[in-house]
Amino acid sequence: MCLTISNEKAQHTTYRIAPEIKWAVEMKGLLIVDELGKKHWLPYPKAALWDLISRGHPVTKVYSMMAHIAALNPSSTEALIHDSLEEWLNLGLLLKG
Repeated sequence: MCLTISNEKAQHTTYRIAPEIKWAVEMKGLLIVDELGKKHWLPYPKAALWDLISRGHPVTKVYSMMAHIAALNPSSTEALIHDSLEEWLNLGLLLKG
């Protein structure tokens, strides 16, 4: 999977949290518990990314918001989003659409 902001289809893609996933905001990030009870810790700025994704924002909006929230340059923002989404999809934490 290669998510790039220049890819027209990827720009409008949305993701949703898998139904069996539970998560809670903690003081310094997010605690996610998967369907098997395994815990996943997301520190900032990945916690902010998870929150934006959980609200159903398309990738273009998430991209621009994360660039400002995390004060990252465009390539670092794209890498953060791509790597995080790929990891979360592979772990079954997120679903496309």
